[in-house]
Amino acid sequence: MVDVLLTHSNHLFHDRKQVQKMQPYPPLQTLLAAACLRRRGYTVALFDPTLEEPESGFERALENHRPRLVAVIEDNFNFLTKMCLLHNRELAFWFAQTAGCAGVPAIVNGADASDHAAEYLNAGFACVLRGEVEETLDEVVRFFLAATGTLEATQGIAYLTPASGQLRYTAPRAPMQDLNLLPACVVLVVPLILVVLQRRVIPDAIAQRPHRVHRLERFEQTVCALAQRALKLLERLD
Repeated sequence: MVDVLLTHSNHLFHDRKQVQKMQPYPPLQTLLAAACLRRRGYTVALFDPTLEEPESGFERALENHRPRLVAVIEDNFNFLTKMCLLHNRELAFWFAQTAGCAGVPAIVNGADASDHAAEYLNAGFACVLRGEVEETLDEVVRFFLAATGTLEATQGIAYLTPASGQLRYTAPRAPMQDLNLLPACVVLVVPLILVVLQRRVIPDAIAQRPHRVHRLERFEQTVCALAQRALKLLERLD
């Protein structure tokens, strides 16, 4: 059993053009959220539906990990998550409903969820996390797993009130200022670099571990090996 099962709704095979390019990216924001939770003492698991069949894969992840909470954290670093919004939204809704059938509450963070909070909440999500997710996620997880704090006092979320089902937005959360609070993890070097380019700050996680950037090169080599197989599959489907 784990505390939190994290996933996202970007399935590469929903977009034929991306299948032809076959240049998927690791779900950096989802991994960053997982690393933040793990550093705070939570046990976490990750289901990545980028290349795997989403429905059966998620059901296996639920059965194998038996999480107490499901968090659908979209990869806000990857613009491709905004290209197939209808498919992504439907898959996210299915994740929430499937988790609910297993008795597991689900929360969500992402651009589409922030813009359409009511739809996501009515589809089964217990809470929508808006804006930067790292600090908000910690407070929301503590609320659901340890009954600590209240939703109305948590900044940067949307939820439905239990009594009336009314949509409530809490005050927005200010962007994180101390980038050194972000966890140092191999696969998180790239998103941290993106933050550096925007904020002109070099976090210790990058300054002290520049050699880890090269480990991402092996991921690209693995992806290239899958390209021909995927294209042949599409040819058979046609």
